[in-house]
Amino acid sequence: MKGAKMRKLTKLQLSRQLALKRIQPTQKNSAENEYRIASILAENDTDCHCVTYIDKAKESEASLWLLLRRIYPGPHGVDLQEYIKAGVFETDASLGRNVALDLVKGAAYISDCKIIKTR
Repeated sequence: MKGAKMRKLTKLQLSRQLALKRIQPTQKNSAENEYRIASILAENDTDCHCVTYIDKAKESEASLWLLLRRIYPGPHGVDLQEYIKAGVFETDASLGRNVALDLVKGAAYISDCKIIKTR
């Protein structure tokens, strides 16, 4: 990636509260597939089922950066694993129920997009 392109991505990241995710060389193929799938899912995602990947930039054949919307952490973290470790669902059953429903809705959305084939 040229220096100017990196400066442009950094400026965009700061001005729009975006996240720039550096991909390790060993994870490059997986990340490119993740980007492809997320791009397909985001096309018609009006209910925000998934994180939106905005762009990708190759610094070299072995180096990749992904630009995505920033996810702001809640009081117990940013992902489901952190909420589980914090014991949130043990004290708030309705939150656990809502998360389970959101996961099912997200899986149905992915299925509707034909990313995952169902029987």
